[in-house]
Amino acid sequence: MAAGFHRRLSTGGIFFWLILILLNGKHAGRMHISDIRQGIRLAGGD
Repeated sequence: MAAGFHRRLSTGGIFFWLILILLNGKHAGRMHISDIRQGIRLAGGD
């Protein structure tokens, strides 16, 4: 994962994103780009 990606997320956003990964764990731990972008939006990211 690119460091720049982490920089774009706040600490809370990162935890929220990790929760999304856990919730989507049934999908072989693979998330779609749209899901990731949605997670960032819900986390309060730009």
